[in-house]
This record gives sequence, structure tokens and C-alpha cells, in this order.
Amino acid sequence: NHLSFEGEGPSILSGTDLYFGAVESVELLGLKPEYILKDNKGFYYAKLSKKPDLKQTVQDLDGNIYTMSSEAEILKNKLFGESISFVNIPEYKNKIVIMLLTVDDQYWLIQMDYKKYHHEKPYLKKLFIS
Repeated sequence: NHLSFEGEGPSILSGTDLYFGAVESVELLGLKPEYILKDNKGFYYAKLSKKPDLKQTVQDLDGNIYTMSSEAEILKNKLFGESISFVNIPEYKNKIVIMLLTVDDQYWLIQMDYKKYHHEKPYLKKLFIS
């Protein structure tokens, strides 16, 4: 397993470090994560205490949310987890991918560069699934 737990502290994903700066999508969506991790690819992982209800916020930004929750659809897209929601916001189209991931009863918002997303699916899976 790639998650390490030290007492009640953050579970650090392999190859990431705690990040204390601002993350555009986290701020835009008004989220208050427990903590944020960043890796050397420039991906951000915001650990959320509960699944956020972003429907109204995303609608206010003229966006939409596309959710995959069937195992078949998740596997077909070479992804993982119990549920994945893509937050589509017009100003980020073809720039940033925003994913809400539910895996092992944990909730993560992942922000990554659009150009890297398709190539990095195996990397993401390895981070979360041992």
C-alpha cells in the first residue's frame, strides 16, 4: 500500500509532499481540505474530510460534473476507485483536469495539467492502489 499513516497525521502518497500554498481549483470551488499534497509532476491532491456537494458551485461557474460510479465504466476508462467525478469548468477546458476521487472511503480532489492526464492514469492508479 502506498499510503503511510503516522498516528493521526496526514496519509502521504508515495512521491508527494505536503503543500501549503494555494491551489486554484480548491479555492474556486470553496473547499476546505484537511491537507494538500503535491508531486513532482505538478499534480495536487487535496484530502477532503467528506464528499463535497459541488453541484450548485459548479453550476454557478457555468460548469458541470460528470460522474463514473459503475465498476465497468471506471475500468473501461483505465481508472480506479469507487467513484470518480470530473468537474468541468469552461475556463479550465483543455487546461486543467479536476477529478473528485472516492477510494477506500477517502475523498480526494486531484488537479492536474490536461496534457498530462491521459498519459498519467497508470501513475495515479499506482499512487492509490497497491
